[in-house]
Amino acid sequence: MAAEFAGCYERAKEYPLTLLRTEVFDHTKRSLQTRLSQEGLFHSTHQALYVRDLHETATEFDRGRQLKSVEDIERLLDPEEKDPWWRFIFLHSKTSRDPLGCSQAQLALLLTYHQVTPLFLDLVFTFKSRQRPLTHAVFRHENYLDKGVPTLRLPQLGRSGVQVQHAFNLLTVEKTDLAGERNQWPLRHATLYHSLDLETGRAVYMLLKGNSELAKRIKDATEKNRHLRADTPRTPEQSFLASLQVHLIMLEWSVESWAEYIDSMEDTLRSQGVEAKVAPVASVTSPVDLAESFHRRGSSFSKRVPSRAGLSRQGTMQTMASRPGTMSRNSQPDNLPEESPKPPSTPLPPSPTRNSSRTLSDLWRRASSGLDSRSTFVQGKDDIVEEPNVLIEQLEDLEERFSFGELQRLSIMGDEIDRSILALEQSKDVVAQVEEQYQTVVASHAFQTLLDQEKCKAGTAVFFRRVRSILRDLDVHRRRLLDLSRTVENDKQMFESLSQHTSIQTSKAFQLVAQTSSDEMMKWTHKMHEIAVKTKQETLSMHVITIFTLIFLPGTFVATFFSSGVLRWDEDGTLGADYLIRGGGVRLFLAICLPTTVITIAVWAFMYRVARRWARRHARELGLQPRHADERAPSVPVGGQLPEMNGEKEKPGTGLGIMISRVLARLRKPPDIRRAQCYLEMGAWAWSPARSKAETSPHCPEPAACRPSRLAVAACLRGTMGVNPEPFRKFAEFVAEIKGKHAGQDVAGNTKHYVPLSALREYWNAGRHYLRIFSTLVYTNHDAVRSLQSLFISHKLTDEAGPWLSRPNPWPDEKFHRDFFKQIAGNQWQFFPLHFRSEELQDRVLADDCILPIDPPVPINQSVTTVEKFDIHAGYNHLVGQYEHGEPIEKTFVFKVYNGKRNEESYLNEFRALQRLNKHPSENVVKFHGSFRQLGSYCLVLEYVDGGNLGEFFDNCSPPSTPEDVALFWKSLFQVFAGLDRIHRLMSYTEDLVIKGIHQDIRPENILLMKRPSESRYDFTPKIADFGLYSRVRTAKTKTSGSMGLDNNGAQRFSVNMITTEADIFSMGAVLSHTAAWVIGGKDEQKTYFKSRLAHHEAKYPRFLGSGYEGCFHDSIKPLPVVWYCHKVFRERCKASSDSVTPAILSLVEECMLVQAPKDRPWARVILERFEQLVDHMSTTAPPLPSPSPAVGSPIADPPTGDSEMTTPSPLFSDAAPSPSTLDGASPPPTTPPGVGLESACVPPERSNESPPAGLSFEVNGSARLQRDESGSTLHDKTSSSVSQTADKTPSASQTQQASTLPAGATDSILSTTPGPRISDIHRYQKERREGNPVDDATAHLVDYLEHNLGGRDQFFFIDDSRTMSAEKETIYDGFRALACIAKRLDPNHVELAFASRPLKVHKAKRTKRLRDLVRNCEYRGEGHLMEDRLGDLIDRVIIPRLPLKLFGVNVNIFARKKVSIYVLTDGAWGEVNKRGNACGVERPVKRLIEELKRRRLDRTQVSLHFVRFGDKENGKQHLDRLDDCGIPDDMDIVDVKHINTDVEGMIMGPLTRWNDDKASEAT
Repeated sequence: MAAEFAGCYERAKEYPLTLLRTEVFDHTKRSLQTRLSQEGLFHSTHQALYVRDLHETATEFDRGRQLKSVEDIERLLDPEEKDPWWRFIFLHSKTSRDPLGCSQAQLALLLTYHQVTPLFLDLVFTFKSRQRPLTHAVFRHENYLDKGVPTLRLPQLGRSGVQVQHAFNLLTVEKTDLAGERNQWPLRHATLYHSLDLETGRAVYMLLKGNSELAKRIKDATEKNRHLRADTPRTPEQSFLASLQVHLIMLEWSVESWAEYIDSMEDTLRSQGVEAKVAPVASVTSPVDLAESFHRRGSSFSKRVPSRAGLSRQGTMQTMASRPGTMSRNSQPDNLPEESPKPPSTPLPPSPTRNSSRTLSDLWRRASSGLDSRSTFVQGKDDIVEEPNVLIEQLEDLEERFSFGELQRLSIMGDEIDRSILALEQSKDVVAQVEEQYQTVVASHAFQTLLDQEKCKAGTAVFFRRVRSILRDLDVHRRRLLDLSRTVENDKQMFESLSQHTSIQTSKAFQLVAQTSSDEMMKWTHKMHEIAVKTKQETLSMHVITIFTLIFLPGTFVATFFSSGVLRWDEDGTLGADYLIRGGGVRLFLAICLPTTVITIAVWAFMYRVARRWARRHARELGLQPRHADERAPSVPVGGQLPEMNGEKEKPGTGLGIMISRVLARLRKPPDIRRAQCYLEMGAWAWSPARSKAETSPHCPEPAACRPSRLAVAACLRGTMGVNPEPFRKFAEFVAEIKGKHAGQDVAGNTKHYVPLSALREYWNAGRHYLRIFSTLVYTNHDAVRSLQSLFISHKLTDEAGPWLSRPNPWPDEKFHRDFFKQIAGNQWQFFPLHFRSEELQDRVLADDCILPIDPPVPINQSVTTVEKFDIHAGYNHLVGQYEHGEPIEKTFVFKVYNGKRNEESYLNEFRALQRLNKHPSENVVKFHGSFRQLGSYCLVLEYVDGGNLGEFFDNCSPPSTPEDVALFWKSLFQVFAGLDRIHRLMSYTEDLVIKGIHQDIRPENILLMKRPSESRYDFTPKIADFGLYSRVRTAKTKTSGSMGLDNNGAQRFSVNMITTEADIFSMGAVLSHTAAWVIGGKDEQKTYFKSRLAHHEAKYPRFLGSGYEGCFHDSIKPLPVVWYCHKVFRERCKASSDSVTPAILSLVEECMLVQAPKDRPWARVILERFEQLVDHMSTTAPPLPSPSPAVGSPIADPPTGDSEMTTPSPLFSDAAPSPSTLDGASPPPTTPPGVGLESACVPPERSNESPPAGLSFEVNGSARLQRDESGSTLHDKTSSSVSQTADKTPSASQTQQASTLPAGATDSILSTTPGPRISDIHRYQKERREGNPVDDATAHLVDYLEHNLGGRDQFFFIDDSRTMSAEKETIYDGFRALACIAKRLDPNHVELAFASRPLKVHKAKRTKRLRDLVRNCEYRGEGHLMEDRLGDLIDRVIIPRLPLKLFGVNVNIFARKKVSIYVLTDGAWGEVNKRGNACGVERPVKRLIEELKRRRLDRTQVSLHFVRFGDKENGKQHLDRLDDCGIPDDMDIVDVKHINTDVEGMIMGPLTRWNDDKASEAT
């Protein structure tokens, strides 16, 4: 191991992959190593790694040293020298949000040398560069204190490998020392790793923190604390106590600052909340006063000098943002300059910043300006100051108190409080885990073995007391923070309420002002009208002037031309014949005029064109109609690629675009409808499948390149688009016509018409995704169609999402959307009939208007429920598959309707049962397709079975006449057991619940028959139905008994009176017996059979009459003798028809189903297997016919009479307490011991004519017990009253007949005694139950059986912890676990445990985990020869004081308890075997207990002693054998002995039943 450690140390850089011992998975270690190499975890320059050691022989701690490099650590750590006694490693970072002050290599070397658990790295990773403080705390541990754990013994280092090892971090608040810090109470965290060797006492501490505060505290404690000083003894006990002190330093640090922090928060919050709460809101926000104040303020803005309110608001917001949690509303941050008022002569510029930061009063001031010119101003020399207004000043003051900054401050403070609560709760959890860790350490094997308990006891107690005090303090601080959080929320609600109130009042004021403004605007309108008239008159004058100007313009031009000097005139003013034109002048004139004119026209044309383009673009952006006829929007083609919008390309589409184009082809009114079509197509484009770019619409033939933007098309739609109502009317006529041809139903049977989807597709000739939605919109009105894109396509609300019971979630909760949904809600249902899909019909709630597309249902049966068959219309049946041509495989189904709220529970029972059965369906259980609720009814959709039920089959069909038909009929009917087995296996387990599948209503009417393709009417598939009226998926508390109670609802004629799975088997046997009567003689034979049973009840049990059970197959205790007699008659009549199957069926019914003890009824699948074996045997061999029996006069004319029946009243009708043995009550155990044959075990005595064997007696009244014959074999109890009978042991004729009819082994394997579940089976049962997996049927049956019969008894375990038992420690623990599991079910209040070394120390627990821990940690140090004394103490001082003491029939012992079963776990090795026949005196306290029971006249079952033997010591076996018989002479046998390797049932039953007491006690 030393060489391995040296190699590990050399490869320290690979930590944690190189660790020699850890339970962490390899993949986790690799992940941690990768994270250890991440950036930001270790500081590149800051070094803060310190070590302080206390060596084993030193008298004081060393001075400590700083480890700045890997070489420093290598010099410190020497793999050849022993570790110091205590080592403290301090690793700091600059702050709690900075990386650690060391390198990765340094840390890896330290962790490798000390073999630190990789889980510690989870806490190391919390120290890294981060913007926000850490908000989580965790605890990690990896101890090695138990036996069998991996060892890591390194003697050269002083390490034994017995190690306590854990790490954790804690969160708290610390007041910062920096005056400029924004948050004066930041969250801090610290991490501690600790390792302690319990054998050598050497300890390692590693502390990680953002500063050296905790390191200073620990250093100070090592100088002053008596447990941490260097002069303390070098013992493991002292090291353990010292570690507790170090932990207390850490834990108390985590709690000490919370009180001051919370006080600071309370002062800040409460001092600032009072002023706002008492503000005079109502007096300031009167609408009338505000409106009058607005009018008085005038029509212009005055300069507003920055006031105290304005500065306060700004200061509040800035301070709030920078210093959460410790802010003052009027404080100013240090790093912001104060706002100073500007000189009054300087006007305030209307900058965007100022406009955006104006407060509510500024907006009110702006709204009130310009309303009245009568405001009064006081004008100074250089400024204008508004006349003061008292109400506005109060409003500004109110605004200061309830500013938005205050609300932000409260929100941030609430967030900080929530973070503090989270941090405090996590720290509390870590402290609790530290406490739990040390409780585990103290209770560990290593601690109790290696350390002196007395030396550690006081220090440990103090530690736990101080930890609990810390937990209480943390809880107090948490409650205070919760109170602050509620205060903040209340203040925020108050602010919001007052803000809403102020807004409402000011809105009313604005309304008043708006009314006044409207009146003023009317006056101005009249004035503007007068001005317009005058302007019009002046415009006419200007027109006249313009006309005259145009008249004189040519003359002016000519005059100007002639005066320009171009022409030369004579001196007399005439134009001579030789006038001269000056060409230079003409050229100069044209050179100047013509270019000037051209430039002027060109500039005008350019400006006009630019202005026109801008106007067009602006109109499109605003969605305005073009102003001129020639500015028509270009038409948009359909198909191709949309232009880019906002940098994203839209996807090409089809589907809905084509559909809408065809719809609008019917609805178009050119040209505006065509534009709307283009818009709708483009609106649906993004949600349609791909289409070809070359594809165009018949209404928009332009190519894709000519398509304008979506905004241009929207502008077209927003224009004055005309709508032709004719197509809408035609669609409404189409809907009315189609609805007349298609009628559906609702669950109440009301006829409702609908439009099928196929008709819509044919009408629109389009796609399907939005077809029904579009039809609903068109049917509603033309305005609704425009919302297709915005409300449905854009939110991806397709037809599959409809119909809607309420407004779709993507729509905002606004008035427009609510009104729109109300508009279309009533019209949608006719286009959305229900599609029958199983996955969507799982207790679905349907709207009252929902239409079921089915034909009118045809009633099948009606009682509490209504059963109807119906056909689903084509296109809506998705419950089953389809043929190749598209037709569904099945179109007829069944509704089972529960009406009214009172039947909801029955509906839910059946729904849950069928839903669970549907997960693993059975061909023999009716198929479940779904369920829904509508109009107060609850409806199940079930498979339609076309053959009716078995009862109708009996009425309508004649019995089979040939042996082949008989065999075919029974083979078909017996498949019902496959369905019954599926129901019974509908079972799951939780901690406290057992959910069992029990039908409870097995009768012919609930067995449906599905016809098979063959022509024979006897070839069918039976299906079990009706899971709701009486059936239940029973939920049983584990604390209750195994039985589910009395059955007052089931089919009384065919059932028993208890609710168990075995009751279903009995009912199935009764049905088969009833069926056999039909096979023999048809319906008449069934009536005769019923009358025979009814006559028996009338004669023997008159109380049955009127109860519903008259004519049933039992007397509430056992099957009726008349049933066996009738079966005998049936067998005789079968001979004439050569029917060998029916007699075999009757034998199977008698031996496996109609039996008294429920435990003797096999599972349904076992019965089915036996029947299949029977059929196989009879098909391969020709069994001989039964031997003749005495002749019978009439079929069932003379049923047996006599007094052989039991005369005890039925517990159903008796006023007295019921007898403890019923068909499905507290069932008696099987009375057939090993070695008794099938004939004697399975044939009921009542159906033979012989007397029972000699020696049999049965006492009825209160003391029923079995006697044994000379051979010692247990015989069947004879249900007669104190009657002794004798008979020879020759099998009866009926027995011989059964033996010859049944194949060899067909029933013997069913009822033969087999070993019950053992200890290992109980462990497997517990595991499967915890994991929710199916459990072993036999084990589950045993647990239910024991719980049913022994539930309510106290359960007490007494363990012999002598030295000789130590070799069986693991076996004892396993046995105790298994037995305690059952004991908890029998006594859910608490299970008790005591050890022989301390018999008076009784441990009680509702959950057995604590008791299991005690047994696991038990140290077997006692002496076996003291067993007499220890058991005597238990009996004399614990058990006997609990016994009832009755005076005059009333118990006077207030300490009396229930009956108790005491399990004594021992090996019996109490000393040498003597010849006196005693058991080392242990029998004496047992005899004292027996005498006390007899003295108090208590039943022997009041206390039962179950000795469970361990090991194979011969003296122990003899002692326990002698002890087993010590109560027999007094007829008070309260002791039973069983070996731990025998079946669990025998150990639990013990001496409570004589049959079990006499079973072999040895392991088999």
